[in-house]
Amino acid sequence: MRLQDHGNPVSFRNIRVRELDTPWYGTRPECSDLFRPLVVEVENPMTIGAAGTPTAGVRCNPFALNDGGWLLAKNISDAVREVCLSFAETEEKPSRGSPDFRVRGKTFATYVVNHHGDGRIALWLNAPAGAQEFYAGNEPEHYFVPPYVGPRGWLGVHLDRGLRWSTIAERAREAYEKVAPVELAGSVGHTIDIEPPTETLPIEEFDPLAGPRAQQVLSRFRELCLALPETIETLQFGNPVWRAGKKTFTGAHNRRGRLQLQFWAGADRQGTLTFDDRYSIPPYIGHNGWIELDVEDDANWEEIETLALHSYKHFALKRMLRALDGAG
Repeated sequence: MRLQDHGNPVSFRNIRVRELDTPWYGTRPECSDLFRPLVVEVENPMTIGAAGTPTAGVRCNPFALNDGGWLLAKNISDAVREVCLSFAETEEKPSRGSPDFRVRGKTFATYVVNHHGDGRIALWLNAPAGAQEFYAGNEPEHYFVPPYVGPRGWLGVHLDRGLRWSTIAERAREAYEKVAPVELAGSVGHTIDIEPPTETLPIEEFDPLAGPRAQQVLSRFRELCLALPETIETLQFGNPVWRAGKKTFTGAHNRRGRLQLQFWAGADRQGTLTFDDRYSIPPYIGHNGWIELDVEDDANWEEIETLALHSYKHFALKRMLRALDGAG
Protein backbone atom coordinates (compact mmCIF):
# COMPACT_ATOMS: atom_id res chain seq x y z
CA MET A 1 0.00 0.00 0.00
CA ARG A 2 1.26 3.51 -0.83
CA LEU A 3 -0.15 6.54 0.97
CA GLN A 4 -0.69 9.52 -1.30
CA ASP A 5 -2.07 13.05 -1.19
CA HIS A 6 -4.01 13.59 -4.43
CA GLY A 7 -1.63 11.26 -6.24
CA ASN A 8 1.57 12.61 -4.65
CA PRO A 9 3.63 10.61 -2.14
CA VAL A 10 3.57 12.14 1.33
CA SER A 11 5.55 11.93 4.53
CA PHE A 12 4.10 12.63 7.97
CA ARG A 13 5.10 14.34 11.17
CA ASN A 14 2.42 12.62 13.24
CA ILE A 15 0.80 9.29 12.50
CA ARG A 16 -1.91 7.60 14.53
CA VAL A 17 -3.33 4.20 13.65
CA ARG A 18 -6.83 3.24 14.72
CA GLU A 19 -9.45 0.64 13.85
CA LEU A 20 -12.53 1.48 11.84
CA ASP A 21 -15.85 0.57 13.40
CA THR A 22 -17.00 -1.30 10.32
CA PRO A 23 -15.86 -4.95 10.37
CA TRP A 24 -14.26 -6.53 7.35
CA TYR A 25 -16.51 -9.51 6.74
CA GLY A 26 -14.98 -12.62 5.27
CA THR A 27 -16.77 -15.78 4.27
CA ARG A 28 -17.06 -17.16 7.79
CA PRO A 29 -19.33 -15.30 10.22
CA GLU A 30 -17.42 -16.52 13.26
CA CYS A 31 -14.32 -14.67 12.03
CA SER A 32 -16.00 -11.38 11.11
CA ASP A 33 -14.86 -9.48 14.21
CA LEU A 34 -11.20 -10.28 13.53
CA PHE A 35 -10.97 -8.09 10.47
CA ARG A 36 -11.47 -4.43 11.16
CA PRO A 37 -9.69 -2.16 8.67
CA LEU A 38 -6.96 0.06 10.05
CA VAL A 39 -6.77 3.70 9.06
CA VAL A 40 -3.69 5.91 9.30
CA GLU A 41 -4.60 9.39 10.54
CA VAL A 42 -2.16 12.09 9.50
CA GLU A 43 -1.37 15.60 10.70
CA ASN A 44 0.37 18.07 8.38
CA PRO A 45 1.18 15.86 5.39
CA MET A 46 4.12 17.19 3.39
CA THR A 47 5.17 16.05 -0.06
CA ILE A 48 8.45 14.16 -0.22
CA GLY A 49 11.11 15.69 -2.43
CA ALA A 50 11.99 14.34 -5.85
CA ALA A 51 15.11 12.71 -4.45
CA GLY A 52 12.96 10.67 -2.08
CA THR A 53 14.37 12.34 1.04
CA PRO A 54 11.86 12.91 3.88
CA THR A 55 11.38 16.45 5.12
CA ALA A 56 13.55 17.28 8.12
CA GLY A 57 12.06 16.17 11.40
CA VAL A 58 9.97 13.33 9.98
CA ARG A 59 10.36 10.14 12.02
CA CYS A 60 10.96 7.11 9.87
CA ASN A 61 12.40 3.59 10.09
CA PRO A 62 13.52 0.96 7.54
CA PHE A 63 10.11 -0.69 7.58
CA ALA A 64 8.26 2.57 7.05
CA LEU A 65 9.98 4.07 4.00
CA ASN A 66 11.35 2.34 0.94
CA ASP A 67 14.16 3.55 -1.32
CA GLY A 68 11.90 5.95 -3.18
CA GLY A 69 10.54 7.57 -0.06
CA TRP A 70 7.17 5.81 -0.12
CA LEU A 71 5.51 4.99 3.18
CA LEU A 72 4.87 1.25 3.22
CA ALA A 73 2.25 -0.48 5.32
CA LYS A 74 3.49 -3.18 7.70
CA ASN A 75 1.14 -6.01 8.51
CA ILE A 76 1.23 -8.56 11.33
CA SER A 77 3.29 -11.06 9.31
CA ASP A 78 5.92 -8.38 8.64
CA ALA A 79 6.05 -7.53 12.35
CA VAL A 80 6.45 -11.18 13.37
CA ARG A 81 9.43 -11.56 11.06
CA GLU A 82 10.91 -8.27 12.21
CA VAL A 83 10.83 -9.52 15.81
CA CYS A 84 11.92 -13.12 15.35
CA LEU A 85 14.64 -12.48 12.79
CA SER A 86 16.18 -9.80 15.01
CA PHE A 87 17.81 -12.53 17.13
CA ALA A 88 21.24 -13.82 16.13
CA GLU A 89 21.41 -16.80 13.73
CA THR A 90 17.63 -17.13 13.51
CA GLU A 91 16.30 -18.89 10.42
CA GLU A 92 12.75 -19.10 9.13
CA LYS A 93 11.72 -22.56 7.96
CA PRO A 94 8.31 -23.72 6.71
CA SER A 95 6.80 -26.50 8.80
CA ARG A 96 3.42 -28.04 7.99
CA GLY A 97 2.24 -24.86 6.37
CA SER A 98 3.42 -22.49 9.12
CA PRO A 99 6.72 -20.59 9.47
CA ASP A 100 9.02 -21.88 12.21
CA PHE A 101 11.76 -19.67 13.63
CA ARG A 102 14.82 -21.64 14.64
CA VAL A 103 18.25 -21.06 16.07
CA ARG A 104 20.82 -23.73 15.23
CA GLY A 105 18.09 -26.20 14.40
CA LYS A 106 15.93 -25.63 17.49
CA THR A 107 12.49 -24.02 17.16
CA PHE A 108 11.65 -21.19 19.54
CA ALA A 109 8.58 -19.77 17.75
CA THR A 110 5.93 -20.82 15.23
CA TYR A 111 3.71 -18.28 13.48
CA VAL A 112 0.23 -19.73 13.05
CA VAL A 113 -2.68 -18.11 11.22
CA ASN A 114 -6.23 -19.47 11.58
CA HIS A 115 -5.02 -22.95 12.49
CA HIS A 116 -7.76 -25.40 11.49
CA GLY A 117 -10.18 -22.49 11.47
CA ASP A 118 -9.59 -21.45 15.10
CA GLY A 119 -9.74 -17.73 14.20
CA ARG A 120 -6.40 -16.89 15.83
CA ILE A 121 -3.42 -14.96 14.53
CA ALA A 122 -0.78 -16.11 16.97
CA LEU A 123 2.75 -17.00 17.90
CA TRP A 124 3.35 -20.34 19.59
CA LEU A 125 6.43 -19.87 21.77
CA ASN A 126 8.71 -22.43 23.35
CA ALA A 127 8.37 -20.57 26.63
CA PRO A 128 10.44 -20.95 29.84
CA ALA A 129 9.14 -23.21 32.58
CA GLY A 130 6.12 -21.73 34.36
CA ALA A 131 5.45 -19.04 31.74
CA GLN A 132 2.47 -20.81 30.21
CA GLU A 133 0.68 -21.24 33.52
CA PHE A 134 1.44 -17.67 34.59
CA TYR A 135 0.49 -15.79 31.42
CA ALA A 136 -2.40 -17.95 30.18
CA GLY A 137 -3.83 -18.05 33.69
CA ASN A 138 -3.57 -14.32 34.38
CA GLU A 139 -4.14 -12.78 30.93
CA PRO A 140 -6.35 -15.15 28.94
CA GLU A 141 -7.33 -12.31 26.63
CA HIS A 142 -3.73 -12.20 25.37
CA TYR A 143 -2.35 -15.70 25.97
CA PHE A 144 -3.55 -19.29 25.57
CA VAL A 145 -2.38 -22.90 25.66
CA PRO A 146 -1.74 -23.94 22.04
CA PRO A 147 -2.70 -27.38 20.70
CA TYR A 148 -0.13 -30.15 20.23
CA VAL A 149 2.78 -28.34 21.92
CA GLY A 150 0.83 -26.97 24.87
CA PRO A 151 1.46 -30.05 27.07
CA ARG A 152 5.19 -29.34 26.68
CA GLY A 153 4.82 -25.86 28.15
CA TRP A 154 4.56 -23.80 24.97
CA LEU A 155 2.73 -20.48 25.19
CA GLY A 156 0.28 -19.09 22.63
CA VAL A 157 0.31 -15.31 22.11
CA HIS A 158 -2.53 -13.47 20.37
CA LEU A 159 -1.08 -10.93 17.94
CA ASP A 160 -4.21 -8.95 17.10
CA ARG A 161 -5.97 -8.45 20.43
CA GLY A 162 -4.31 -5.41 21.90
CA LEU A 163 -1.09 -6.78 23.42
CA ARG A 164 1.75 -4.27 22.95
CA TRP A 165 4.33 -5.33 20.38
CA SER A 166 7.13 -4.49 22.80
CA THR A 167 5.63 -7.14 25.11
CA ILE A 168 5.29 -9.64 22.24
CA ALA A 169 8.96 -9.05 21.46
CA GLU A 170 9.86 -9.74 25.11
CA ARG A 171 7.97 -13.07 25.07
CA ALA A 172 9.73 -14.03 21.82
CA ARG A 173 13.09 -13.12 23.31
CA GLU A 174 12.43 -15.34 26.35
CA ALA A 175 11.65 -18.26 24.05
CA TYR A 176 14.79 -17.59 21.98
CA GLU A 177 16.98 -17.44 25.09
CA LYS A 178 15.52 -20.74 26.30
CA VAL A 179 16.64 -22.75 23.25
CA ALA A 180 19.65 -20.79 21.96
CA PRO A 181 23.20 -21.84 22.84
CA VAL A 182 24.61 -19.98 25.84
CA GLU A 183 26.92 -17.76 23.78
CA LEU A 184 24.00 -16.57 21.62
CA ALA A 185 21.48 -16.23 24.45
CA GLY A 186 23.92 -14.12 26.42
CA SER A 187 24.58 -11.71 23.58
CA VAL A 188 21.01 -10.67 22.72
CA GLY A 189 21.34 -7.18 24.19
CA HIS A 190 18.32 -4.89 24.15
CA THR A 191 15.04 -6.28 22.85
CA ILE A 192 14.10 -4.83 19.49
CA ASP A 193 12.20 -1.53 19.62
CA ILE A 194 9.47 -2.34 17.12
CA GLU A 195 6.89 -0.03 15.62
CA PRO A 196 3.49 -1.77 15.68
CA PRO A 197 2.00 -2.96 12.39
CA THR A 198 -0.36 -0.61 10.60
CA GLU A 199 -2.44 -3.39 9.04
CA THR A 200 -3.92 -6.74 9.96
CA LEU A 201 -3.61 -9.54 7.37
CA PRO A 202 -5.17 -9.64 3.93
CA ILE A 203 -8.32 -11.73 4.16
CA GLU A 204 -6.87 -14.25 1.68
CA GLU A 205 -3.87 -14.80 3.96
CA PHE A 206 -6.11 -15.38 6.96
CA ASP A 207 -8.47 -17.59 4.98
CA PRO A 208 -7.22 -18.63 1.51
CA LEU A 209 -10.71 -19.84 0.61
CA ALA A 210 -12.00 -16.27 0.89
CA GLY A 211 -10.25 -15.14 -2.29
CA PRO A 212 -12.34 -14.33 -5.38
CA ARG A 213 -11.17 -17.38 -7.37
CA ALA A 214 -11.88 -19.76 -4.49
CA GLN A 215 -15.27 -18.20 -3.83
CA GLN A 216 -16.24 -18.53 -7.47
CA VAL A 217 -15.38 -22.24 -7.51
CA LEU A 218 -16.88 -22.95 -4.09
CA SER A 219 -20.16 -21.26 -4.96
CA ARG A 220 -20.73 -23.54 -7.93
CA PHE A 221 -19.36 -26.61 -6.15
CA ARG A 222 -21.64 -25.96 -3.16
CA GLU A 223 -24.66 -25.80 -5.46
CA LEU A 224 -23.65 -29.08 -7.08
CA CYS A 225 -23.15 -30.92 -3.78
CA LEU A 226 -26.22 -29.62 -1.97
CA ALA A 227 -28.44 -30.77 -4.85
CA LEU A 228 -27.70 -34.39 -3.85
CA PRO A 229 -30.19 -35.99 -1.43
CA GLU A 230 -29.61 -35.42 2.30
CA THR A 231 -26.34 -33.57 1.74
CA ILE A 232 -25.18 -31.06 4.34
CA GLU A 233 -22.23 -28.68 4.43
CA THR A 234 -20.08 -28.30 7.53
CA LEU A 235 -16.53 -27.43 8.56
CA GLN A 236 -13.80 -29.94 9.28
CA PHE A 237 -10.42 -28.64 10.48
CA GLY A 238 -11.56 -25.20 9.34
CA ASN A 239 -12.36 -26.25 5.75
CA PRO A 240 -15.74 -26.87 4.10
CA VAL A 241 -16.80 -30.48 3.60
CA TRP A 242 -20.02 -32.01 2.31
CA ARG A 243 -21.61 -35.05 3.90
CA ALA A 244 -24.07 -37.65 2.72
CA GLY A 245 -25.86 -38.06 6.01
CA LYS A 246 -22.97 -38.46 8.46
CA LYS A 247 -20.32 -39.50 5.93
CA THR A 248 -18.02 -36.95 4.28
CA PHE A 249 -17.88 -37.53 0.54
CA THR A 250 -16.02 -34.42 -0.65
CA GLY A 251 -14.25 -31.32 0.63
CA ALA A 252 -12.29 -28.25 -0.38
CA HIS A 253 -9.12 -26.73 1.01
CA ASN A 254 -6.00 -24.79 0.09
CA ARG A 255 -2.70 -26.64 -0.08
CA ARG A 256 0.48 -24.65 -0.62
CA GLY A 257 -1.45 -21.75 -2.08
CA ARG A 258 -3.58 -23.80 -4.48
CA LEU A 259 -7.27 -24.65 -4.33
CA GLN A 260 -7.94 -28.39 -4.08
CA LEU A 261 -11.09 -30.54 -4.14
CA GLN A 262 -11.05 -33.97 -2.51
CA PHE A 263 -13.10 -37.03 -3.48
CA TRP A 264 -13.20 -40.73 -2.73
CA ALA A 265 -12.14 -42.47 -5.92
CA GLY A 266 -11.09 -45.91 -4.71
CA ALA A 267 -7.58 -47.35 -4.61
CA ASP A 268 -8.02 -48.97 -8.02
CA ARG A 269 -8.56 -45.56 -9.69
CA GLN A 270 -5.90 -43.56 -7.84
CA GLY A 271 -3.01 -44.79 -9.99
CA THR A 272 -4.84 -44.00 -13.22
CA LEU A 273 -5.94 -40.55 -12.14
CA THR A 274 -2.51 -39.48 -10.90
CA PHE A 275 -1.06 -39.86 -14.40
CA ASP A 276 -2.69 -36.44 -14.78
CA ASP A 277 -0.58 -33.81 -12.97
CA ARG A 278 -3.70 -32.12 -11.62
CA TYR A 279 -4.36 -35.11 -9.37
CA SER A 280 -2.48 -36.19 -6.28
CA ILE A 281 -2.99 -38.58 -3.40
CA PRO A 282 -3.63 -36.50 -0.25
CA PRO A 283 -1.89 -37.17 3.06
CA TYR A 284 -3.77 -38.79 5.95
CA ILE A 285 -6.72 -40.01 3.86
CA GLY A 286 -5.08 -41.09 0.60
CA HIS A 287 -4.55 -44.65 1.82
CA ASN A 288 -8.34 -44.99 2.09
CA GLY A 289 -8.83 -44.34 -1.61
CA TRP A 290 -9.13 -40.55 -1.65
CA ILE A 291 -7.88 -38.33 -4.45
CA GLU A 292 -7.20 -34.59 -4.68
CA LEU A 293 -7.86 -32.43 -7.74
CA ASP A 294 -6.12 -29.08 -8.27
CA VAL A 295 -8.64 -26.51 -9.54
CA GLU A 296 -6.61 -23.36 -8.90
CA ASP A 297 -6.18 -22.52 -12.59
CA ASP A 298 -9.11 -24.25 -14.20
CA ALA A 299 -12.18 -26.30 -13.27
CA ASN A 300 -13.73 -28.86 -15.62
CA TRP A 301 -17.23 -29.01 -14.18
CA GLU A 302 -18.29 -32.14 -16.05
CA GLU A 303 -15.27 -33.91 -14.57
CA ILE A 304 -15.93 -32.49 -11.08
CA GLU A 305 -19.59 -33.53 -11.16
CA THR A 306 -18.59 -37.09 -12.14
CA LEU A 307 -16.10 -37.31 -9.29
CA ALA A 308 -18.54 -35.88 -6.75
CA LEU A 309 -21.34 -38.20 -7.78
CA HIS A 310 -19.09 -41.28 -7.66
CA SER A 311 -17.88 -40.35 -4.19
CA TYR A 312 -21.41 -39.57 -3.00
CA LYS A 313 -22.71 -42.95 -4.16
CA HIS A 314 -19.92 -44.71 -2.26
CA PHE A 315 -21.01 -43.22 1.08
CA ALA A 316 -24.75 -42.65 0.64
CA LEU A 317 -27.34 -44.86 2.34
CA LYS A 318 -29.74 -46.92 0.25
CA ARG A 319 -32.63 -44.51 0.80
CA MET A 320 -30.43 -41.65 -0.47
CA LEU A 321 -29.54 -43.64 -3.58
CA ARG A 322 -33.23 -44.38 -4.20
CA ALA A 323 -33.98 -40.67 -3.85
CA LEU A 324 -31.16 -39.88 -6.26
CA ASP A 325 -32.47 -42.38 -8.81
CA GLY A 326 -35.98 -40.95 -8.40
CA ALA A 327 -34.71 -37.42 -8.95
CA GLY A 328 -32.91 -38.52 -12.10
